[in-house]
This record gives sequence, C-alpha cells and structure tokens, in this order.
Amino acid sequence: MFQPKLSERQSAKEDLNRSAGFTLIEILVALAVAALALAAIGSLMAGNIRGSGRIEQHIVLVETLARGGDRSA
Repeated sequence: MFQPKLSERQSAKEDLNRSAGFTLIEILVALAVAALALAAIGSLMAGNIRGSGRIEQHIVLVETLARGGDRSA
C-alpha cells in the first residue's frame, strides 16, 4: 500500500487549511453587495409608500367630488 511521506501529508494539510474559508476581501465584497441590495429595496419601499399615500389622497378627492362636494373652489 502506498503511504505518502510525512512532508507530503503536511503540505497537503497546509494547502487545505489555506484554502478553507473566506478571505477578508471576499467577506467585505459580500457585505457591500448585501448593503446595496438592502438600500435598493428600502428605496423601492419608500417610493411605494409615497405613491400609496398619493393614491389615497386622490381617492378621497374623487369621492368628495362624486358626493357633490365643495365646487366653489
């Protein structure tokens, strides 16, 4: 049976340890991408909330006018 030398085993183990996990740069890039995605989602939600407020105001105005509201303005 073939047994690798001790130095070969240690070298392979060191390569495995070196390649395991993420680097700091990879983590920072992932965090930056996540932050941009969350900012975009927040911006979309804020726009939708503003738009829904305008729609509600418009509905109230239309209902008021449909009931014969103040036309002197």
